[in-house]
Amino acid sequence: MPFKRINFSYYKYIGVLAYNKKALEFFVNTKQVYLESIEGLETLRFIENNKEFIYVKVEECKSLSVYTLKDLDMIRITMNA
Repeated sequence: MPFKRINFSYYKYIGVLAYNKKALEFFVNTKQVYLESIEGLETLRFIENNKEFIYVKVEECKSLSVYTLKDLDMIRITMNA
């Protein structure tokens, strides 16, 4: 089935999270939201419930992801270089 290509820009999400006691209490006492269940990002629970949080935009980050054994091999090669 043909489809139209969509041009869009996006940000890569790199999460380093720290919560205070009040935020943790909110989190454990609030049900998981729909987008959080799809994306697996607990930050979405705060966003969809209009809770404030601090984030920092990083202009350049050379992060590596590991999803397969091939990815793991590449990480090992990179770390030993």
